[in-house]
Formats: sequence, C-alpha cells, structure tokens
Amino acid sequence: MPKTLVLNGILVGCLVACVTLPVFGLLADRFGRRPVYVLGALFQVVFAAPFFLLMDSANATQIWLAVAIGLGLGHGSMFGAQGAFFSELFPARVRYTSLSLVQQIGPILGGGSFSPRGYGIAREVRLLLARSRLHGRHRITVGDLRTGTSGDTA
Repeated sequence: MPKTLVLNGILVGCLVACVTLPVFGLLADRFGRRPVYVLGALFQVVFAAPFFLLMDSANATQIWLAVAIGLGLGHGSMFGAQGAFFSELFPARVRYTSLSLVQQIGPILGGGSFSPRGYGIAREVRLLLARSRLHGRHRITVGDLRTGTSGDTA
C-alpha cells in the first residue's frame, strides 16, 4: 500500500475533523461533557474492528472512509468535549498542576507499562507515588525519580 494513500486519507480525516470538532463541542455544551466524551470512547471501541477491516481492503475510498470516520466521529467527539470536561474535573487553584500531572504521568503508567522496559518504569513511578502519599509528602523531584525516594515538602 503506498504511503500517499494513507497520508491522503489522514488529510481527508483531518478535514472532516475540522467540521466535527466544533459540532461535538456544541453538543457537549448542550448535553454535557461527560456523555459526549463517554459516547465517543464507546464509539472508538465499537469502531476498532470495522476500522481495521476497512484499512485492510487496500481500497482508497474505504481507507479514506475509515480514517474520516475514526478522526471525525471518534476522535472528534472525545476531543471536542475534552478541554471543558478536563478543566471542570479540578478546582481552579490546582487545575493547571493537576492537568499537567495527568498528561505527564498518565502515559508512563498506561502506555509505558506495555513494553518490557516500560513495565519496570511504571512500577517504580507507582511505588514512588504511593510512598510519597503514605509519608504525607507532596513534592517529587526529578532526582527522586532517579533514586526512588520522595522529596520533602517545601
């Protein structure tokens, strides 16, 4: 399968997403962020098998359709509601820090744990966070991640 075929499919999918993102943002404002986000996640789960069947066809129209539906409906519904949904999860005084921790530690705990080396890293971070919580300490520095100890509170 030529690279340009898939790249053009992604281009079509991104054009569809440019239209659907604001639509799903409006739907999230009207019906709630959580329902739109959860329905988008469920759609992604249900659409996974048809997506790979369409991609396996090696037909340009079906590949473009698969990517357009995946990006436009699945990704669009989740990403359209995500900004407002995530910012409402935390109070304003800790919002920036909380969302930053979610974005930085989440991939380590979730994505990194699927590789042989990542499993050890994820386990160490989990242990470090648990130890920090048990001792009532709130600050963790980069040096703490290297040594496996938690820092003192400032």
